[in-house]
Amino acid sequence: MNDPAPSEGSHFHSFGISMRISKSSKTESVAGSFVTEIALTAVGAAAGGVLAPLLPVLAKSLASERQRKRVEVALEEIASTLNNHEEKIKTLSDEQYKLINETVLTILQTTQADKLKYLRDFVENTLNESEMLPQEACVLSRIIRDISAEEIEFLLIAYRYTGLALTNIPQPSEIAEDNS
Repeated sequence: MNDPAPSEGSHFHSFGISMRISKSSKTESVAGSFVTEIALTAVGAAAGGVLAPLLPVLAKSLASERQRKRVEVALEEIASTLNNHEEKIKTLSDEQYKLINETVLTILQTTQADKLKYLRDFVENTLNESEMLPQEACVLSRIIRDISAEEIEFLLIAYRYTGLALTNIPQPSEIAEDNS
């Protein structure tokens, strides 16, 4: 017996099992579409490397959808922040613009939810930092791109201290060797 092909939003009967197939969302349709696969394959080919053929496959994963939602929320919050600071946006320096732009690009590549939070905060803090050298903007944009959430947390904790002392303190194993 040949079962007819299920249409979206229909019931699918096979091997005595009835399953409801829910209609896919517009995003899911686009993410899993043939056109999207072609586009991702082209991007991967242009980027080169051994991972290029994996991009279309990864785009269909559930993790990809979760990541898309996290990024979407982060970008919506940044848009809200920028809208709330319209006057500051009008007077952005080139350095501030570079940092905000680089932060948004970093958000698109960030998979850590904690880092996304820090990046959102970084955009707002950048709006308040008008005095910056071009070299500082360049270095900071590289740091925010490459730093992990755990490294940010370490720096925030370490920043609470007034200094860092490097000394030659013997380790417990060294003390035991000296006593023998």
